[in-house]
Amino acid sequence: MEILIEELIGALLEGSVYASKSNKVPKTVRYILIIFIILFYLSLISLTILLGIYSLIYSVFWGSIVVLLGIFFLIMSIIKFIKTYLKIK
Repeated sequence: MEILIEELIGALLEGSVYASKSNKVPKTVRYILIIFIILFYLSLISLTILLGIYSLIYSVFWGSIVVLLGIFFLIMSIIKFIKTYLKIK
């Protein structure tokens, strides 16, 4: 069941990214897909950072590592978004 859900989410995200870059899809649909993709990744990144903050209670070292990892994911997501949708290299 876990593998099925993972594959469905992966296919949905991959299809959304592909459709959001296609000129054949209307602009309103593309913008909705871009917002969906942004919200999905922001929720994962924010959960990672929150997990790291809560982990600081138990271990300062590992909690800070998880927070830094979440910040790294955020920075890399911003860079990927800029390269993909704003066509800046």
